[in-house]
Amino acid sequence: MVFVQKNGGKMNQAHRIICLNLLVRVLESAREKIAANRELGLNLVEFCTREMIATKEDAPDWQQPVSTCLVLLSQHYCNDVIDSLLKCFKPGEMPHYFIVKTMADIAAAQGVQFTLRMRECLSRLIPVLSAVKSGPQKWVFAAGMSHVICSLEVV
Repeated sequence: MVFVQKNGGKMNQAHRIICLNLLVRVLESAREKIAANRELGLNLVEFCTREMIATKEDAPDWQQPVSTCLVLLSQHYCNDVIDSLLKCFKPGEMPHYFIVKTMADIAAAQGVQFTLRMRECLSRLIPVLSAVKSGPQKWVFAAGMSHVICSLEVV
C-alpha cells in the first residue's frame, strides 16, 4: 500500500495492477485479521477510495480491483466505506463510474447494512439521474439501482 502511494504517479501501470490484485487476494484470505485491526481497515478504505478515483477516466484494469477491495472491506467496515464513497460523491455532481458501481456492489453484498444508509445514498443518486448521458454511466446507474432494490429483498 505504501509502495503504491509513494510511486503512484510514476508507477508502471502493469505493476500497479499486479499490486492491487494482490491486495484483493490478501483481503480475501485475511479478512478476519484485518477486521481485528480497525486502524488498518480504515487506512485501507482511505487508500482504496483514493486509488479508485485517482483519474476521471475509467481504467477498469486497476479501478476494478480497488472497488473489489472496498466491497470486501464493507463486510466489517460498511459504514466507513459508504462514508468514504459519499465524500467523493458531492450532491448534484455526476459521480465517478466506480463510485456508483462500488455502492451497487456493496448494496448487493451487504444488503442489511446498506439499507440503513440507503436514504443518504439515494438522496445523492436520484438528483443526478437526469444528467446521465453516456452509455457506461447509464448502465452503471441502472445496475446500481437494481442492486439497491434487490438489497431491500434481503431485509
